[in-house]
Amino acid sequence: ERLRTRTLRPEAALPPLQAGVLEMSDLTPLAGVRLDGTPAEVYPFEALPPDGRLALSFEVYGLDVDADGRSSYTVEYRIAGAQGGPETSAGITYDGGATATEVVALDVTPWLGQAVEIEVRVRDEQAGTEVARTVAFSGAR
Repeated sequence: ERLRTRTLRPEAALPPLQAGVLEMSDLTPLAGVRLDGTPAEVYPFEALPPDGRLALSFEVYGLDVDADGRSSYTVEYRIAGAQGGPETSAGITYDGGATATEVVALDVTPWLGQAVEIEVRVRDEQAGTEVARTVAFSGAR
């Protein structure tokens, strides 16, 4: 009997990016992030890292650019404990091009041992549009 094969090209199945439409990749959590170049543990993991160091990596596409090819965008994050624990948020504005790759490093020590939800929101300051992604972690490690 002959085995039937078929080649799939996932990139052909993805819809094309639309010019002028702000889009954001999924958040990729990284645990054990250090500034000395030590490799990080890449998601999936269900709970927050026990050392409290977490980073979220993501990409943004379709940022509006000015005549010089520069964009301005704000990255905000919000961390909320599912059990009514502490909540915090912060943000910073960057300049860049039409696309950006960002890594947000977070100290999640106050939420260790509890379920949390982390939202990252990007606002295109020139277009006035925003996009957000959320990732949740359980309380057990």
